[in-house]
Formats: sequence, C-alpha cells, structure tokens
Amino acid sequence: MPGAFARAKLSTEKSTAPSPRPSLLWVVPTRGIPFAIGVVVGGTWGAGVEGLVRGGLIRIAAYQHATFSVNSICHMFGQQDYRSRDEARNNWVVALLVFGEGWHNNHHEDPSSASVQHRWWEIDISYYEIKLLERMGLASEVIAPRHTRHQSKANAA
Repeated sequence: MPGAFARAKLSTEKSTAPSPRPSLLWVVPTRGIPFAIGVVVGGTWGAGVEGLVRGGLIRIAAYQHATFSVNSICHMFGQQDYRSRDEARNNWVVALLVFGEGWHNNHHEDPSSASVQHRWWEIDISYYEIKLLERMGLASEVIAPRHTRHQSKANAA
C-alpha cells in the first residue's frame, strides 16, 4: 500500500494521544510474526531466525525496492497514454508489484485523484483499500477519478 494513505485524508476523530513510539506497533508484529511462524513450523530458534530474515527483512527490502521503482522505472519504461513533462509512463509489471502504483502516467494526468485506474484492466488495489477505509469511516474527502467526477457533474446538471 505505498500510496494508499498519501491519497486520502485519514480520519483522526477516534484517535487518542499519540504513542511515544508508534513505530513499535508495526515493527514488532512485522518481525515477530515471521519469527514465531519459523519457530512453530521449524521447531527451533534457528528456524525462527530464518523466518525473521525471509518473512521479515527480505520481504520488507523487496517491497521497498518495488515501491522506489515507481519513480525510476516508470519514468523510463512503459506506455505513455498522456503527455507529461517528465516522461511518466504506465508500467504493468510495476503496477502488479505495488498494488497499482505503476500506473504512474495516469497519476501525472490526474494527480489529485485517489485512484490511478483509468481503464477497467488497470487494477488499483490501493484505491480499493482507500474506498474500504472510507466506508469504515477511517478516511474522508477521498477524491474520485476525473472521469467519475465529470460523470457526477453531468448527471447533476
């Protein structure tokens, strides 16, 4: 979900005072769960360490590289449906790896939209997550794609 939270305003109405170390809320489970699975499945502490490395550290490093590839690969390789000053392109391989963020040329065409899906086959999982958060009341002021905004205005007229 690299861009999911950057593309919608998250509701803070239900939040309490911030934790002094909120990162620990994510660090411990994302490292601890793979370690625990390794111990349970492998039966040894060594298997737990292997689970930590494979399921925690390598997974995080691979996903970070995929996320960073949006601003490098998607400015060199792929299809350019819209003209942009910086040569942004849509790359379906990157889109598969990072939940739709690889439709980068679409983002440059409609940067305020929470969705980068301009065609039915351009799957944008991040947008579906944002819509779910909106339905749960955890996100608000979600900006729909341009074609949807234009349809709403035409129907209202």
